[in-house]
Amino acid sequence: HEALLSRFRKATHRRLAVLQDEARRTGTNGEGSTKQASSEHQWQDEDILEALPFVVGDMTPATKHVVYQTIQQFLVKRGITATNLSKHNNINGTSITKYPIIVSLSGGVDSMVICAILAHLASSGEAPIHVVAVHIDYANRPESAAEAAFCRDWCRNYGVDFYVRRIDEVTRGIT
Repeated sequence: HEALLSRFRKATHRRLAVLQDEARRTGTNGEGSTKQASSEHQWQDEDILEALPFVVGDMTPATKHVVYQTIQQFLVKRGITATNLSKHNNINGTSITKYPIIVSLSGGVDSMVICAILAHLASSGEAPIHVVAVHIDYANRPESAAEAAFCRDWCRNYGVDFYVRRIDEVTRGIT
């Protein structure tokens, strides 16, 4: 009986994983609601964030922090300085005025801090960079679209170009 019971447990766990993935993707949570009803939900920042966002008016104290200085040193070590701009050309052969820096912006603390520091380095003129944020919305939770919207609005406020790609054509299957 142990072998039969073991196979039953494995099959049950596989099916449960599929149902949970579907519930996260559609927002049904087994309650019979539809994805449309989930998309109509008006998400607030406090619904999707662990802590409410704050606006930093003065980044001067942050420039002394080790994370800020590490990012700045990372750019300098790669020659991303105003003095090196004239040495580089874009694919058209014309001189570039700013180095493009792309950040994978998940909406989590780490990527948001990195993006905030890069945005400050760009806006303050300390680094000749153009910051671009890319967000992947995997559509795997009811609030994923709200998280993408939060990232978009945050980037707009910080002068960061923002691109989002929603992936709803692929879901995790049985593994």
